[in-house]
Amino acid sequence: MEATEMLAEYKKKLEPFLINYFKRKIKEANRTDKITLQTIKTISDFTLASGKRIRPALVYYGFLAMGGKDGKEIVEVSAGMELIHTFLLIHDDIIDKDEKRHNVPTVHEVYKKIGEENGFFKDNEHFGNSMAIIVGDMAAA
Repeated sequence: MEATEMLAEYKKKLEPFLINYFKRKIKEANRTDKITLQTIKTISDFTLASGKRIRPALVYYGFLAMGGKDGKEIVEVSAGMELIHTFLLIHDDIIDKDEKRHNVPTVHEVYKKIGEENGFFKDNEHFGNSMAIIVGDMAAA
């Protein structure tokens, strides 16, 4: 099997896991407060917005190559790598001052807009960057 086919096969396992994971997290956050709910939705939207999923696929196939058994557990572990990648990309977008990733506003731009819409802050760009750092950290937690 070619690498692109292997990646496509793996994504068929990872994508449903991530979708269900975020559905559960959003349901849990719905019972807490608006800010937590917004944060989880932001992480979900950013993570699910596309991507090649190479890093978690390397975890998955590396495990299998070393004799590990295919199953739900390794998909879950490899999904953790995708969330770490989400954390890194959110921080990278702040550092590079990127406004979009995969044709979607970056996390700091989302929160900058929230700041502008609410008029709570003197410096909406700083608010957006600060919130994105926190959201990125939460993705990796």
